[in-house]
Order: sequence, then C-alpha cells, then structure tokens
Amino acid sequence: MSESLFSEIIAYHEKKDNKLFVTSNSEYLINSHDCFIQEGNFGVCIRGLERKLGTKKRTWTQTEVGVKIIKVRDEPNLSHEYEIIKKCQGHPNIVDVKDYFKNEKFEYLVMEYLEGGDLFEFINRQKCYLEEQAVKLYFRQILEGVKFIHSKDILHNDLKAENVGFKNGQLKIIDFGSATSQEEILNNFTLPYASPEILKGKKCSVLSDVWSLGVLLCFMLYGELPFGIPEDNEEEERHKISTLIKTGKMLVKLDSENISSEANSLMKKMLCNTLSKRLSINEIFNHTWMHQDQSKIKENIAVPSSNIISEKRTRRPPNRLRETPEFQSIFKKPTQKKPRKN
Repeated sequence: MSESLFSEIIAYHEKKDNKLFVTSNSEYLINSHDCFIQEGNFGVCIRGLERKLGTKKRTWTQTEVGVKIIKVRDEPNLSHEYEIIKKCQGHPNIVDVKDYFKNEKFEYLVMEYLEGGDLFEFINRQKCYLEEQAVKLYFRQILEGVKFIHSKDILHNDLKAENVGFKNGQLKIIDFGSATSQEEILNNFTLPYASPEILKGKKCSVLSDVWSLGVLLCFMLYGELPFGIPEDNEEEERHKISTLIKTGKMLVKLDSENISSEANSLMKKMLCNTLSKRLSINEIFNHTWMHQDQSKIKENIAVPSSNIISEKRTRRPPNRLRETPEFQSIFKKPTQKKPRKN
C-alpha cells in the first residue's frame, strides 16, 4: 500500500469535517489527535469516535472506536469480514464489531477500540519471557475465543500474535479478513503460522486453526516462531520455511529447564503433521498442562504487569511478520525493525 493512502483518507474526510459516516442518531468521526494505528497493503486502521444522540435532547455520548478503512474494490472487501464477525459476536474474547458502511471511495469496518495493542507488541516490549502461568492464562482465553468461533461453523484461518488484541487486560481475537464459513483451499495465509496441509494445497479445517494455535503457543513460551520467519521475500527463504513446516522440523530448541514438560508436550501435539493425531480444541482443554497450578495466577491480570515476566529468562525481542506474497496483512506497522539473524 502506498504511504499516501493514509494522507488521502485524512484529506478526503477533512472536507467532510472529519466525519466518516452519519446516521439519524449517531455519527462516526476521525479522532483528530493521533488517529493513526496501523497500515497495510490494502488499507489502514485508525482511531475514531462514535457519537450517539442521548435520551436528552442535544446531548451526545462519545466512545473511541477502531476503524479499518480500505478503498472500494471487488476483492478483498470488508462487507464479507463484517458478516463473518457478526456471527461470532457475544463472546468476551472476540472483538466487538459495531458497524459497516461504504461510500463511493472507501469501505469502513467499525470495531471496539483495543487500547492495549496486540499480543505481538506486548511480548515484543518485554526484555524477558512471560511466566508460564501467565502464558497459560492468556492462551486459555485465546482457546475460548477459537472454540466459540468454531461453534459458529467459522474458521479463522489467520490466528497469530498480531491478530490477538488487548482490552482492559483481556485478550480478544481480531482480523477476520481470511475467515471462511467452510473448508476450502486458501490462497492467502501467513506462512510461519500455516499448517502443512495448507501448504500442500489441501482444504483448511478446524485442525488448521489448531496448528496455528500451536505456533502461537510456541511464540508465547519461547518468544520465537518454531519454523522461523522469512528474512526477505526471496523464494528460497519461503521455500525453506515451507519445507520445515511440511516435515515438522522445528528450529526452536525446547527448554526443559524453564518450560514444563507438559507445556512442551502440548505444543508438540498441536504441531503434529499427521491430522488424525493432531489434538482437537476439546483435547487441548483437557490436556494436563491446562489444569496445572491454576491457583498460582489470578483470574485476570492487567496488562502490562510486572508479575508475569520471568526475570531469569532474558531474550532478544522478536520481529513483526513481514508481508509476503503468501499473505498481505491489512495491519502492518509503518516501520520495521531489522530482521533478526538466526
């Protein structure tokens, strides 16, 4: 996406008094103070304001919202994502969607504003690893959200740290742009999180989401992705990671001293190349690790919080996933850190 798109959006709406959309009793506006959140190849995400007419005449209530904006085009479109998310509403670990609208130039998807950023940013800010018990708490919340999505016969198809947001210390799954209501062959995916069957051109399934959750669990425990990150867009790099995924050869060295054998066991069973042996969501919930030492951590931890960081395990911060031909993320930081050398 050209860097001019954000400026184009701002200029367009300045002519409309910063108003995105107006209804009979509400209006959405660009939050003029530091409204930029993230950008990608197809659009941007900004912070906006929802103003609703109160019960008393001429009184308004005002709420911050997140707004994803793309140019009007045939594909991809935000109306599909809106319809998918609407089916998954009513769960505390799923982002709340508020509205969808379009004009002659742009499409808009309005969601609750997640002031805590995303899980990748949170882990990236830490100089040490997360405590295993904190990982368990957060991972359980993500699992609860995914279980609910699957109960609505929806596959997310892009579960990763960048697509898990924080609001008031609670995790919420976001970005349903790749979600489908049926098993199908995917053309767009995030390579380091993609399952072997997806890379072999087979249809996605609930177990494909389980694989992505296994990659995410590894990232939460170790601060690294199990099969690496493409350092550039060269075919050789992508092929190398694709081969590692298909063969199940992880680059991350398992730590038996600081990570429990139960946690490592669960991760490996989720990252099983044989579909019939890969754990289901219910089997993950029933795994020993999910039920150990629950009394050692509070039900809800505010983020960020110093008591969830392991001072004994320092690490280098990871890098946000680069965009590749396999997947063009709608949410991308405008600046990137230098790729880490493995």
